[in-house]
Amino acid sequence: MTEPSYGQFVSQISASFIGLSVAEIEAEVDCALQTLLEVFDTDRAIFYELDSQGGPPLSIQQAVRTPAPRYVGTPSTLRWYLAELRAGRTVALAHAAEDMPAEAGEAEREEVARTGLHSIMAVPLHIGGQLACVLSTSSFRRYRSWTPDDEERLKVVGNVIANALYRKRAETQLQSRLAEIEDLKSRLEAENVVLREEVHAAHGCEEIIGPVCSASLPQLKSLAGGQGVSCFLHQDASDTR
Repeated sequence: MTEPSYGQFVSQISASFIGLSVAEIEAEVDCALQTLLEVFDTDRAIFYELDSQGGPPLSIQQAVRTPAPRYVGTPSTLRWYLAELRAGRTVALAHAAEDMPAEAGEAEREEVARTGLHSIMAVPLHIGGQLACVLSTSSFRRYRSWTPDDEERLKVVGNVIANALYRKRAETQLQSRLAEIEDLKSRLEAENVVLREEVHAAHGCEEIIGPVCSASLPQLKSLAGGQGVSCFLHQDASDTR
């Protein structure tokens, strides 16, 4: 990896994420990972977001080139690997099978043996002081030693991608909340219309009761012989006093 190619790469991906819509960010991450393979001369690059609650990674994007296979496993089974990254420590194995520490699990050893992984470097990435993502790159064609410069460069690339995805998530959450607010507003407006109709109907009944009773009084007198109704009304009025 030469200085100009790395510098051009960082400038390129930094500029490429500016002005992108949320829908375009994921595809741009794929392009950045593919270019990373060329710049670092590695065979597989994986970027994933970590679950803050300690669960499986929230999303995984990767780029590969022959002879590396795509990663199809379950990252949560790589307990030692994830524990190191969650602790904020870089994982750098020049000879993966030999350099794997005693505390590494069987799943990690099987992954190395099954895929033919030679060397790997993975760096933890922080956003707002919190561990949020991981970027790794691996070699399957040859063994390679990792330098402090390799680690720093991988972190720079990872932070560019992480910040772009953070913006995507923030905007997605904002749009979701705005949609919830709009939905709540629509429901309140509909309920307000119903309430107005109910109040109007109740008020209308009060206004109608008086005229209806007055209009019915002559009919009641004719049906009850007049006198009985007058006495009844008189008696009712006396009771109320």
